[in-house]
Amino acid sequence: MSYLLDIPDIPDFSYADLTKRFADYQRYLESVRAKLPPAAYAFAAADWHYDYGDHRAPHDAWFDELVVSISPSGTRSEVRPCDLRARFLGAYHDGYIKLHYKNVPEYSIVDVHEWQYDEISLGEESHVVHEIRFDADSLWRIECDDILYEWEPSKLLARAGTPCISTGEEPRTPSFCLIAT
Repeated sequence: MSYLLDIPDIPDFSYADLTKRFADYQRYLESVRAKLPPAAYAFAAADWHYDYGDHRAPHDAWFDELVVSISPSGTRSEVRPCDLRARFLGAYHDGYIKLHYKNVPEYSIVDVHEWQYDEISLGEESHVVHEIRFDADSLWRIECDDILYEWEPSKLLARAGTPCISTGEEPRTPSFCLIAT
């Protein structure tokens, strides 16, 4: 069941509908918490994940880079585990969201643009499934063993040394912005 991914397709979708869908999704995450790897659950359930005022939130992030790594093993290199590493420019353009999908048996990436909504769920064989809705017909679906999230402040902006204040809780990793004087 999709909780958030189909929201752009629903005509006359209200704030009350959104609030209900989000609460249903949070209850679902709590129901599968014990089955999800701790890092994947922490990313999915983080209070900043859907706080669009928080610089670490993925909403409106721009796709920047994808690296597919295969680490073959076996006598004929027939065992071929795959990892994906994706990087997105944060919505405020002051840092990067880095996602590491570990041991990926299946993925599908179609026409990636600007991150709109995403969901993390438990798939078959206890794989973590991460689906990201970008634009109207753009969808990213990755099955993996775990998802590691990292926020990396922009090195150019970090050199400026001016911390940005975000809404909500204080960022765990400081972000910076340039201030013109």
